Amino acid sequence: MDTELLEIVAQETSAIVLLDPPKIDAFLDLKAEGLINGALHFLPGGKRYVTVHGLTPDGNALLAIKRSLQRRASRRSTAH
Repeated sequence: MDTELLEIVAQETSAIVLLDPPKIDAFLDLKAEGLINGALHFLPGGKRYVTVHGLTPDGNALLAIKRSLQRRASRRSTAH
C-alpha cells in the first residue's frame, strides 16, 4: 500500500483537491481501506476530481506505526 498520499494529507490543515488520475486512484484505494475521508466528484464530460478532507483514526494510526518503525530502523542503522 502506498502511503505517500496519507503523508501529504496529514500535513495539510484544510481540504485538498486532487486532479491527477494516479492520485485519485490512490485516494480511492485508501478510502476503501478506511484510512482517508473525502469525496469523488465528476465534472461535465466525466472528468473526475477528489476533495480530501483528512485522515480517519485508522489512517492516523497507520502513519504513527509507519513513522515509529522508520525511527527504529534509522536508530539501528546508525548504531551499527
